[in-house]
Amino acid sequence: MVAGIPGQIHSADRGARTTRTSVHKPDPRADLYSFGATLFAGVEGHPPFDRGEWSDSFLAVLRGTPPRTGRLGPIIDGLLAKHPERRPTADEAKASLTEIRQLDSE
Repeated sequence: MVAGIPGQIHSADRGARTTRTSVHKPDPRADLYSFGATLFAGVEGHPPFDRGEWSDSFLAVLRGTPPRTGRLGPIIDGLLAKHPERRPTADEAKASLTEIRQLDSE
């Protein structure tokens, strides 16, 4: 199992070390990334970068791109952007999700 906090990844594997993944200081955009990963898991039923082995999952977080998730794909892609400055703001994400909800209710 791989778990993370902004800038670090921890593994439940015995003897694994905490690994620093970024030189960026944590800020609210890290929460948007977490929200994107949670949203992806809710839609697809599995984490976006789960590759079985923690080391493969770690590399997928750094280099991989999650598969598209239907209508939510563009929003999730933005939330999971590798560079924090490319992520939407919370208000932008909320507006996009609200728009999809309204389209679905019509």
